[in-house]
Amino acid sequence: MDYTATLLSNGIIVFIGGRETNDFLDVDINQLVLYDTTIDKWSSMTARGVILENRNGHSAILTPDERIIIFGGCKGYNETILNQLAVLNTKTYPYEWSIPQVSALNSAPPSIQLHSATLIENYMFINFGRNYQMQNSDLQKPFFYILDIRNFTWVIQFEPEQSPVTTNSVTPIATVSIINTSSTNTSNLTAEKSGQIGIILGAVGLSVVIITVAGFLGYKFYKKQKYNRAIPTAGQIQT
Repeated sequence: MDYTATLLSNGIIVFIGGRETNDFLDVDINQLVLYDTTIDKWSSMTARGVILENRNGHSAILTPDERIIIFGGCKGYNETILNQLAVLNTKTYPYEWSIPQVSALNSAPPSIQLHSATLIENYMFINFGRNYQMQNSDLQKPFFYILDIRNFTWVIQFEPEQSPVTTNSVTPIATVSIINTSSTNTSNLTAEKSGQIGIILGAVGLSVVIITVAGFLGYKFYKKQKYNRAIPTAGQIQT
């Protein structure tokens, strides 16, 4: 009971610390219990590195580079532990414990157990829990503590990573380009159709003019021929 279970990317669950349910004695935290979910097999491993204090009621988070960071807890029932923070490197074999150098201790949480730990980007949030140095006292206030896991510094504010500006600017540029291209194509099609209509109208207009002129000339020629037939010649008068 009161242990942590952390699932690695390779499918292995690492069980750390806790107490036995029969006699409530602390489990040897340097003797890790492993469960491989891919082959359904239990195993154990003795971690190397520093000899870590046994603890229960602690928390654990997994970092992107496959380190397990544990925090808090206590030995036995209410015995204080010396190092609240410890790091287990799962990229080595066997796994290796280390104690990080922690900065800004004035912003660190008190000695707590039965709390929660959540990793958000590069920050570990410690929430709630019980301060075992104060009898029958829970942390009633909504305090939370933030650890920057990049340099193991307790900080007082959370600075989320900003998305790159170029990521947001690519889509509008592409959209504008597509819209402009579409508008240009539409304009070209419209101009082409307008040109074709202009040619047709010009041809029709020219045809009308030609027909009108030809009709007028034909009418003039007809009138002249009719006039000439109506006037007698000199020979016809003498007769």
